[in-house]
Amino acid sequence: MIPTNFSPYADFALSLAAKMGEKMPFEWHVIHVEKAPDDSMLDEERVISKACADAGSLDLQEKVEQLKAWSKPLPGDVINYVAAGDALNQIQAYIRKFEIDFVVMGTPGAFGAKNFLKGSIAEKIMRVAGKPVLSVKCDRADLDFSRLILAGDFLTPKQENLDVLKAIQGVYNSEINLLNVITKKSFQTTRALKKNMREFAEINGLEQVKYHTYADVSVEEGIAHFADDENIDLISIGNHGYTGIEFLLKGGTSEGIVNHLYKPVLTFKI
Repeated sequence: MIPTNFSPYADFALSLAAKMGEKMPFEWHVIHVEKAPDDSMLDEERVISKACADAGSLDLQEKVEQLKAWSKPLPGDVINYVAAGDALNQIQAYIRKFEIDFVVMGTPGAFGAKNFLKGSIAEKIMRVAGKPVLSVKCDRADLDFSRLILAGDFLTPKQENLDVLKAIQGVYNSEINLLNVITKKSFQTTRALKKNMREFAEINGLEQVKYHTYADVSVEEGIAHFADDENIDLISIGNHGYTGIEFLLKGGTSEGIVNHLYKPVLTFKI
C-alpha cells in the first residue's frame, strides 16, 4: 500500500516504490483520503457516508482521476482507492480489510512540540498498522539497498516478522548489519550481545549477517551515527505498537527514528 496526499513526500515514496517494483513483484494499493467536513456523517470506521459526499462539496471522482495519473509510474497491477473521512482510521481499515502486507509512505517527520503533541502520520500508521512500514523523507529512488541495519536489544532472541526485510535482501543481495546500541541505561557486555545476535540470526534464518555494538548517549543517536559512519541504505527496527496513554508513558525508539532520521526506515511489529 502507498497512502498519498499528493505532497512532495508522497512523491518520494512513489519513486522509491516504483524502483522497488522493478525488482520485486507487488500488487500496489494506492489510497488517498480526503478530509471530511466537520458536519459530515461518519460510519463506525470514521469514513464519510456516500450520501454526505454526494451532498457536499467533495469531488471524489476528480480525486480518483488525479490518483490514477499519480500512480502511473508503478509497475505491475495497481488498485487506486479514494475515500473521505479520518485518514488514519480509513488507512487502518483498508489494511485490515484487504490484508495488506507492506506499506510505503513519505513523511516530513515531526520535531519538538509537534512531535510530542501529534507525531507524524507515518509514525501513527506504523503504530496501528500491524504490518511492516517503509517510510522515507527525501528522494531515495537511487538507492540499491546493499547495506541494511537491523537494530534491537536482542535480550531475548525470538522469531520476528522479517519477511519484507529478507525479501529486500534477496533481491538486492544485501548485507544485514545487526546492531545493538550500548548506553548508560542499557549496558550489556559485547560478548553476551553478540552471542544473542548470532542466536537471533539463526532463529530468523538470516544470511550475510554482520554483528555490531555501538556506544552512544542514546539508542536513537547511536543508530543514526552508525548509519552515517557505515553508509547504510536502510534502517530496520521493531516497534511495540503502543497507542494512547501507553504510548505517552512508554514511547519507543522506532517512533523517534521514523520522525527524525533522513534515511529510509522499515519498521515491523514486535
